[in-house]
Parts: sequence; structure tokens; C-alpha cells
Amino acid sequence: MGEKVYVCGDGAIIPLSCRYLVEMGKDVTLISDDESLRAEGSGFIHGDPTVLEDLSRSGIEKAQVVLVITREDWDAAFIVMNTRKLNPEAVIVANVNRERSAEKLYSLGASRVVFSLSVSGHLIASSAASPILAEFMDRIILTQDIEIGHLEIGKDSKLSGRTLSDVNVRERTGCWVIGLIDDEKQFLPNPGPNEVIEPGQTLICLGKSEDLRNLFENVRTG
Repeated sequence: MGEKVYVCGDGAIIPLSCRYLVEMGKDVTLISDDESLRAEGSGFIHGDPTVLEDLSRSGIEKAQVVLVITREDWDAAFIVMNTRKLNPEAVIVANVNRERSAEKLYSLGASRVVFSLSVSGHLIASSAASPILAEFMDRIILTQDIEIGHLEIGKDSKLSGRTLSDVNVRERTGCWVIGLIDDEKQFLPNPGPNEVIEPGQTLICLGKSEDLRNLFENVRTG
């Protein structure tokens, strides 16, 4: 099974988020009091994720990643706080509606906070400035022909110590390596063919969902 991801909340974008995670090979479990948000291929636990007891019985302490998507930011705050109590090691990503909520969620234990309207506003403005970009974003967001994924390089990865040219990702899988994040969280866009892949780095890849999934599985099992 892939990375264990728990999705908590009642936000409208939960089905889309779960579907994407399932397609990327993640082991997804939704914790919510609304089963209609469940996506095909994901598990479901009925409960109120803002309540510590419900989170505890869900087994969230086993999660590697917890995605919090709620209609109200105060609900996200309770979920982040309780999740961090139960699972000190998980990466907790919270989606919020108001920028001023971000600082509070970070203080409660969120690893990353995403402000929906800022992201959407940036995409809208970029699309207005560039019709070509608008068409490209349509393909990514609406048709989902193309996805962006990340590949973390571990010590035992068969890619470690090899150059991007050696790995030959584009020809072998149909995916592009469009960026690299080093172990100090510095981002290198469009790395060259002679860039050496090292443990602790993360490759940012662009491609069709199936191609990305095949790439990640090949690296995991190679």
C-alpha cells in the first residue's frame, strides 16, 4: 500500500482531493460525518473529526499525512490541535478560508496551511494575463490530463547518486522533472541533465496520472 493519508472535515473539495490522492497510489481514509464526500477507492470512518475521541478511535496516529479540509476555519483548528496530540510525527496540511487563520493553525501544529482564495486568485489573474496559461491550467485542473507530483529520494533509492540524464525520466515514463527541492528546502526550477540526485531531495514531476503512478511505483519497487 502507498503512503497512509487521512482526510478530515466537511469541505466541498474533499471528493476531488481524495480522488487525486487515490489515483496517486495513496492509502486514503476519510474521517467525516458526511459519507457523500467519500471518493471511490478511499476508506471511510464516520465521525466528527473535531472531537478528540472520534479521531482517537479512527486510528489517525498511524497516518503519515493528514489533510484537513473544512467549511469553517475554527473546525480546522480543532482538528489540527487534536491530530497533533495523537500523532506528533504526521505532516498536517490544512486548507483555510481566511488568511488570518493561518498563524493560529501553525501555532496549533499544522505543518502547512493553504489559503484557498489566494491560490484561486493567483490562477485567475495569471489566466487573464495569459490565454495560453489559461488553456494549460484548464488541462491540469479541469480535464486532469496532467498532474504534478513529487518524488522523495531516500537513502536506498535506486535514483540516488545518478544524474537526471542517467535516469532518463522523460523517455522512460513520459514525465518531466520540472523542479528539485534540496534537503535544505531550496527550490531549483528546471534542473539540467547533469544534476546529480541525492538522498533527501525531492523531485517535482509533471505528467499524466498513470505515468506518474508508474514512475513512483517503479522507483519504490526497483
